[in-house]
Amino acid sequence: NVALLAATLVVGLLLLPLPYKIRCDCQLQPVTSRYVVAPYDGMLDRSRVEPGDLVGSGSVVAELDGREFRWELAGLEAERGRAAKRHDTALANHDVATAQQAELETKRLGLKIDLLNQRLEKLSVKSPIDGIVIGGDLKRAEGVPLTAGQRLFEIAPLDRMIVEVAIPEREIAHVSVGMSVTLGVDAFPGEQWRGKLQRVFPRVEVRDEASVFIGEVHLADPSQPLRPGMHGWARIRGRRHPLFWNLFHRPYEAALLTLGW
Repeated sequence: NVALLAATLVVGLLLLPLPYKIRCDCQLQPVTSRYVVAPYDGMLDRSRVEPGDLVGSGSVVAELDGREFRWELAGLEAERGRAAKRHDTALANHDVATAQQAELETKRLGLKIDLLNQRLEKLSVKSPIDGIVIGGDLKRAEGVPLTAGQRLFEIAPLDRMIVEVAIPEREIAHVSVGMSVTLGVDAFPGEQWRGKLQRVFPRVEVRDEASVFIGEVHLADPSQPLRPGMHGWARIRGRRHPLFWNLFHRPYEAALLTLGW
């Protein structure tokens, strides 16, 4: 009777439906990122940040050298002064043609001066968003020339993250979009986050010598200061199956594969 009762309990336990959980590796990525570029041709004077630094919207991330602009500005102002003097002298002598030519020259130089003043006001390159610097290390590039539009830094916001979940190829048949996912990262071993599987890319990739499908989980306003590039683990909560299936389906499928069935 005892053996029969024990066998009944074991069978009942093995038939108990439980969610099938798929354990995966994961890595954090920014949802979006913004590039900070050189506003115009010039010389880099100093870099104020490096990868890993937190920055606020409007904070200075680099400074351009304004000496050449100031020298050019001084020369243009001197030229404009001489053109204005020629204009006044020509008017006094009733030389209308010379006066008009000098006036046009004064206006042309004024436009150049305004452009240089605008550039001098933008010597400080600023971050467009709050976030973390994830690319661009210019500490050793100070004093080198820059071209307009050249990328200086890549900055990613921290209020939203994408978690890339590496789903083993052998488990993809048991995974579907919308399943609940529990996440953890190596940097905060006592913390967990929860989300839902937003998408699964249809193409297999090789990561760490393993064939995987990449799924995405979106995290909004994480409680801990998560950073792009952090590694961790993910556990996908799959469909319910009897406990014996959860425990033994892998060796059963491996045996079928070995036998060629």
